[in-house]
Amino acid sequence: MGEAQQHIHPVYSLVKAEPILYSRYFATYRKNVWFRPSWKHVQQMMADADDCYWIMSGGIRIAGISISENTLGSLFAIPPFGFSQPIAAYLKKYILENITGITRIHAYNVLPEHMAAFAAEGFKPEQARKCMIRPTVDTHSPFLVDQFRCEQPEPGELVQITRLMMDAYHNSIDDRDGEAFTQDILYYFENNSIDILLDASSTIVDQQSNEIVGVCFVSLWEDLPLIYEIAVAHAYRGKGLAEYMLRKAERKLDRYYDVLRLFVTTGNRAELLYTKLGFLPGDELTSMIYTNE
Repeated sequence: MGEAQQHIHPVYSLVKAEPILYSRYFATYRKNVWFRPSWKHVQQMMADADDCYWIMSGGIRIAGISISENTLGSLFAIPPFGFSQPIAAYLKKYILENITGITRIHAYNVLPEHMAAFAAEGFKPEQARKCMIRPTVDTHSPFLVDQFRCEQPEPGELVQITRLMMDAYHNSIDDRDGEAFTQDILYYFENNSIDILLDASSTIVDQQSNEIVGVCFVSLWEDLPLIYEIAVAHAYRGKGLAEYMLRKAERKLDRYYDVLRLFVTTGNRAELLYTKLGFLPGDELTSMIYTNE
């Protein structure tokens, strides 16, 4: 539809954006809080998008946003303008008036500086998370006591790893059902076959019970390694297993990649360990929801 106006307001309007130009603005003005490796990587996120809009005021672009049905995402403001409650009110009104039967509006990956404007319009925070990063380094892994052995994860361990993750996340902010964990594990094995990444991954086995009590999957995201999953069984926490697996990943990746990233949900106590091990946090991104019921 080109850049034709979609919705007009006495002060604001929405204009469907041409993806290439929009992607340049997005890569420039949207904060790179997930430590994407280059400006081009950020730009590529929106280069083919068809749900991007300019927020206009007085014929001037003041912000950009992705809108798909009842969801708002990846908002950025264009200097010297900022995001404010009136703009949040306009976006809320736009969705409620233009999409039939909507009772909820989701705002995804809201930056800290945008939360107050959404909150003033009745949006409530749900889950928040952040990306963390540190350099890889060829250092010695902490000592692993004789009770445990470290192995490379295998697809045949699906049931055991699912059971471990259900135990590790039980009653936590990251808790999910067994099927969700199983699908995540299957996806990992189906999409990660690079020997370097598999060698940097770990399962920790209790040699007395032969049970898997720790797991760390390393994947590749945007050409850089990412901790896809890390978990330790409740009964085995405080024994240094998570630190061992992360230090092993840093050491194994050192010759091939410069950095290692991971995601952590706000409220997960593991963030204290990640900070202790030198991981730098990016800004927190929050999912928010407005309910009109």
